[in-house]
Amino acid sequence: MPRPTARERRDQIIETACELFLEKGLANVSTRDVTTRLNMGSGLLHHHFVNWQALRAETVDAFVHSEITDLEQRLSCLPADLLVETFVDWMAQDDEHKHWNLWLNAIVEGRQDAALEEVMKSAYARWHKCIAALLVRVSEARGLKNFQSEAAAWRLSALIDGLAGILVTRTRGLTLDEAKKLIIAQFEMELGYRQRKSEALPAS
Repeated sequence: MPRPTARERRDQIIETACELFLEKGLANVSTRDVTTRLNMGSGLLHHHFVNWQALRAETVDAFVHSEITDLEQRLSCLPADLLVETFVDWMAQDDEHKHWNLWLNAIVEGRQDAALEEVMKSAYARWHKCIAALLVRVSEARGLKNFQSEAAAWRLSALIDGLAGILVTRTRGLTLDEAKKLIIAQFEMELGYRQRKSEALPAS
């Protein structure tokens, strides 16, 4: 078997680090975890990444932008009336919430890691742009005039982050299906729809 190229080895390290971050949480993974899983020495890892912070930042950057790219591609070929449902289903496809946990971990860790903070600033800007673009398409299809997509996207992003934070703590008071309904209801509120009775949350 031919030796992997430098690019292939670098990608392998990033992929392995991402697997570990999803499994154990961003703050609970060390250089040794990565080198042990890859069966490589720390010297080889540091040949490709100047330090642990650089590896973490590049891995999280690759992860979040890959996720958003996947969502954008799914939405790009859909009619406007399927966008909201597809968006919400995409967010809820990981019922163990590992992906949201990594996203939220990166926000917290970024407070003490400048490189990671820059990654998450970029990720949030793109995430907001994705939601705003979705809202524009739906509002245009519905014939809405002067729709404020930027502000609506920030409100939706804030709600999604808040619900994700509750879900990753495995709070019994909120199920994934209930979170989905809340997000759909917020989309409808922003777009001026009336919430259908079939989508209302069950009485507590």
